[in-house]
Amino acid sequence: MRRTQHGFTLLEVLLVISLLGVLLVLVAGALL
Repeated sequence: MRRTQHGFTLLEVLLVISLLGVLLVLVAGALL
């Protein structure tokens, strides 16, 4: 059973942060 509350697990937070980091690196590489 998954809780449908407005909350994120530590794993989900780390996953989102890592994806944002990759996107930032790609954008920075394209601009530079």
